[in-house]
Amino acid sequence: MEGGIFRINEKHYVNSTLEHSSNEFGSSFSLSSNGEEVYLFSGTPSGELTGYEYGFDYGAIEPGVTFGRYVNSVGKEHFVAQKSSSFNEANGQPRVGPVIINQIMYNPPPGQFEFLELVNTSQNEVKLFEESNYSPWKVEGIGFEFPMNKTLVPGQSVYLIEPQVSPSDFRAIFNLDTTVLVFNYSGSLKNEGEEITLFKSYKTYTDNKEDKVAYIRVDKVDYNDNQLWADADGNGYALQRIDSSAYGNDPASWIATPPAMRIKNTYLPDAIEGVYYSRELSALSGIAPFSSSTSAG
Repeated sequence: MEGGIFRINEKHYVNSTLEHSSNEFGSSFSLSSNGEEVYLFSGTPSGELTGYEYGFDYGAIEPGVTFGRYVNSVGKEHFVAQKSSSFNEANGQPRVGPVIINQIMYNPPPGQFEFLELVNTSQNEVKLFEESNYSPWKVEGIGFEFPMNKTLVPGQSVYLIEPQVSPSDFRAIFNLDTTVLVFNYSGSLKNEGEEITLFKSYKTYTDNKEDKVAYIRVDKVDYNDNQLWADADGNGYALQRIDSSAYGNDPASWIATPPAMRIKNTYLPDAIEGVYYSRELSALSGIAPFSSSTSAG
């Protein structure tokens, strides 16, 4: 059956009643929406294992979303949430967003600081907490949980920075508006590479009589300082995502650039009364700190 598809169903309906057939796995085990692992083993007709195994573990997932095998540009195999189900056909593209990891400064030179930039790339507000249980989103790899009741509007960034610099000093260094969200994380970004994962909090479930919060992976980047990745290792450059809609855990989705800080003005002091003025600037090159000026006209 080379190149073919072998599908095993969990169960089936008979007049609105769930039934299990001998060729369905539902009578033997189930797949949890809160996270699980699935492995295939080869065996002899008598049931002895031959040593071959293949499988993966997965985290929590929302209703109607499927996991699929995806191979990135350097041949790494990942099992990720898909944009759409690929039932009986080839897998499609990975699901991206609504919030992505957009910049990684992991090995700054003297006078600069580690940071991550996250961006809401959707057209909707994103609450960085689960309303049903008030559990916050988190970023694994740097030891960070978002403060409660934080929300990102469409296009808004949040900067997560190393403990050695305060949010107010970080804003001053990069001329960031006071409305820009900046938080300290407790860990660090490893210079040789690290797995950074953004999780959204989800529903509460019970496991062995203990209430637990399920977390759904929103984005993940396993960056490295090897030759497969753009060179942002101690040279003042940060890893910058090329396309906000591209799969993030792939070296081909990143370039090395000077830190690109977004500076947002909400109004001009001499603006006409009653007229709201807004301008967003992007500093895509140069060396921080950046400055800006305005003139009449």
